[in-house]
Amino acid sequence: MLASRLLVTSLLARLFGGVVSIVSAANGRSCVWVSVSCVVACRLKAGAHTIGAASCGFFGYRVGADAAMDPAFADQLRGSCPGAAAGGFAFLDAATPLRFDNEYYRNLRAGRGLLASDQALYADARSRGAVDRYAADQGAFFRDFAAAMTRLGRVGVRTAEDGEVRRDCRFPN
Repeated sequence: MLASRLLVTSLLARLFGGVVSIVSAANGRSCVWVSVSCVVACRLKAGAHTIGAASCGFFGYRVGADAAMDPAFADQLRGSCPGAAAGGFAFLDAATPLRFDNEYYRNLRAGRGLLASDQALYADARSRGAVDRYAADQGAFFRDFAAAMTRLGRVGVRTAEDGEVRRDCRFPN
């Protein structure tokens, strides 16, 4: 059980290190992630980022400083996070924020990935093909996302008796 906890902790820690870390973490261990497509389709955050929002503290440092970010998108984000205010937020998919679709991947191709770890999917040659495929074929994204979520569901759910149910998923209780 400790090994499973260490694996999950390691994978989550590496999510913020770009695709290289995500894929090496996934392929270097015995876990449900078995391919770059699986990582790109689900990766605990990517495909699921077609819906949701992030507070300015998670992306504000990129606005105006990241050459990969579309300048018009950066201007739009400045309106959500004026100055150093961390109280604002932006949708992860500004085009269709309340719809589960493949627009998220189209956004990545246009330099409109909100989080650096999302935009890294398009920047890295190993995952760019999958991003292009999902941007062009919503059905392929839906199929691969469903398969990845099914595999993730087989990991094994822990309860308070054999694990920790966190009040805030980012921090241990």
